[in-house]
Amino acid sequence: GPAYLGPEQVKAALEISISEAEVPEIQFTEEELRQAKELGQYLILRVDETNGGEPITMAWLEEKLQPRLDKQGLGKVFYKADLYKDEAWFTEDKPRFRWALVTKGVISDSTDKNYLEQTQAIVDYLAVDVFAGKVPHEYKEAILEYKGQRHQLQALMNTDWKKAAKQLAELKLNRLTRQRPVEVIYDFLVYLLNNGERLLESKYTWTVAQASGGCLVNVGCAGEFGALVGGNAPKNSYPPLGVCVSR
Repeated sequence: GPAYLGPEQVKAALEISISEAEVPEIQFTEEELRQAKELGQYLILRVDETNGGEPITMAWLEEKLQPRLDKQGLGKVFYKADLYKDEAWFTEDKPRFRWALVTKGVISDSTDKNYLEQTQAIVDYLAVDVFAGKVPHEYKEAILEYKGQRHQLQALMNTDWKKAAKQLAELKLNRLTRQRPVEVIYDFLVYLLNNGERLLESKYTWTVAQASGGCLVNVGCAGEFGALVGGNAPKNSYPPLGVCVSR
């Protein structure tokens, strides 16, 4: 199967123990897992709180893991966390407790595209690469919702970009396939502490969170100086800004 980060790897990285009874069932078929490996995805168990019931937020991850990274010479978690230390997605948001299949990097054909064009790149990736024409009902519905709103969103990005950003982040398809900022950092750190490899060193992934100023949050360029976290209006596009697909 694909690269695997399960309960043991989560424990090694985060010092959180998950009993066998608590581990959710892997919701992917063997066929899906085989194919995920071919597509260069990894399978990760995301947990949402510590054994003591503390929520796993971006703030928690930095506080808990920076000393470990220092000790192992693995660089920084964040480049400048004080810039967004008051944002709810940094202090409150936690991962969804579940297994996820995640692309190791941004999907091809998603860079240098605005948020709406990226959403179309996700549709194409799912239809062609992931589901090979057999799109499950839940994704079919999400794709139909997106297609029904596409033209209106295209116009809205120019007239009221903050409202467009909110609607784009609320699209079912984006909620199904884009990481929350905390999930990007969670995945990144569990991967780094188990495999000694930094993901997203030269690219950003555009997440499904909206910052207080209205921008959609992007996370990445995570070299040893730490991950950069920023935000963009949905109609912007840059060569290093793509999207990782997580489901």
